[in-house]
Amino acid sequence: MENEKAPETVSLDGKTLAYASILTVKDYFKDRKITVMGLGLLGRGVGDTIFLAKCGAELIVTDLKNGRELELSVKR
Repeated sequence: MENEKAPETVSLDGKTLAYASILTVKDYFKDRKITVMGLGLLGRGVGDTIFLAKCGAELIVTDLKNGRELELSVKR
């Protein structure tokens, strides 16, 4: 159901109305090139990165902290 597209027409009070298809959030981010600035230690950047990856985005993730400091975040 999450990836279903809306129908091209809808009936309202006996009238048929046409409208453009609605994109799902997953469709919106699919194949987009996105840079996440700040992976972080508290989980917000990690959660956003996981969400975008599941949507099919192409990601570059940066952070000013070194790999050792971000080890727990990267393991998620």
